Amino acid sequence: MSSGEVAVAVIASPPQTPNISLLPVQTDFGPVVLDRSSEKNIEIKNTGNADLTIGQIALTNPATNPFGKISDGCSGAVIPPSSGCAVTIRFAPTTQGDYLGSLDVPSNDSDAGLLAGTLTGKGRALNASITRVAMVGPQTLQVIVSVRDRFNAPVTTLAAGNFSVIENGSPKSIQSISNTVKPPVSVGMVLDYSSSMGDYKADVEAAAKSFIGLLDPANDEAEIIKFATDIAVMQSFTKDHALLNAAIDSAFPYQTGSRFYDALDNSIKSISSRSNSQRAIIAVSDGMAAGIPYR
Repeated sequence: MSSGEVAVAVIASPPQTPNISLLPVQTDFGPVVLDRSSEKNIEIKNTGNADLTIGQIALTNPATNPFGKISDGCSGAVIPPSSGCAVTIRFAPTTQGDYLGSLDVPSNDSDAGLLAGTLTGKGRALNASITRVAMVGPQTLQVIVSVRDRFNAPVTTLAAGNFSVIENGSPKSIQSISNTVKPPVSVGMVLDYSSSMGDYKADVEAAAKSFIGLLDPANDEAEIIKFATDIAVMQSFTKDHALLNAAIDSAFPYQTGSRFYDALDNSIKSISSRSNSQRAIIAVSDGMAAGIPYR
């Protein structure tokens, strides 16, 4: 380079292009009971450095597939870089079957062309799901299955022939089946009778009795604990609704203290010894311990 000459390097700026991204690319609605529906959102994002223009989004075979758009904030939209929009799809099967569809998204992203998102779903007459599997013998499994109809009511008229069990591709025999709406449950009820709860006493007791009425008197059991400064087991675990309701009605003195954690610990220790596989504690309190919110 001769004296007085200057070298200039020119660095070209990267091209300004949009880039379309679909989240998720595959949307699975899973099993849906006939005449019910499930909705999912699909997000369209612009990960490029220029505006993304979306054309008219369409579903394939809308007349035969039970997929439908119920909200479309993307068709015809111009999406700036690092921004997005959403489309809501509803899956509402009316006949049994496995369905496959697609959401076709045209845009000015020349690399993507017509972007297609996959939609899958299963139409089922009943909603069946396995809730628990337990080994009950050397070579025997107990499988608890929840089966509900289109009205979300439990189905209790099924026979062994309505089920099949396959392990590693090999069918297994079903020894017996029992139609039980739900396994028995043990419930500990912990009720706050501190002075700050005075205005709520009637509502708490009415709600507690209403809950007791929902329990199965043949299988479910409950315990009633009341607390303030003192803690008292008003009724130990029993299936007898009359005894439980009487315990709820039993007088308990209002006191300024509120030993919520001690009462809860009492209930935890009591319920841990129960044999029912389903156990729960319901605690009712206004959240104040001697005028200080619980933390």
